[in-house]
Amino acid sequence: MKPTYIINESTRKVTYKVRKIGMKKKLHEISTLCRIQACAIIYGPHETESEVWPSHSEVESVINKFNAMSEIGQRKNMSTEESFLKKNFEKTRDQLKKSYLIIAIIHIVVQKENAHR
Repeated sequence: MKPTYIINESTRKVTYKVRKIGMKKKLHEISTLCRIQACAIIYGPHETESEVWPSHSEVESVINKFNAMSEIGQRKNMSTEESFLKKNFEKTRDQLKKSYLIIAIIHIVVQKENAHR
């Protein structure tokens, strides 16, 4: 299902609040499970100021570490939606090729076994 703009304003506000909570929960989980620093700066459509997670000082720390990296280091792990999808597509395609190869080998083995009967 492709995400589309929510026309009903009250539904959109509720969805925004629920998704924002969910996103912060997921950030907390990934930072805990992987022992990484993660942060978010959220600009809400009806709020005058941005919201940061987990705290201003921790967000500043993450941004300062990022800015201290070389440009190559900064770009190393960055991805756009397009590059992310392309990488996942290539990975899936490679897995599919391997599966086809395994199926072809099994097919040849079965044919040889049937020929010897």
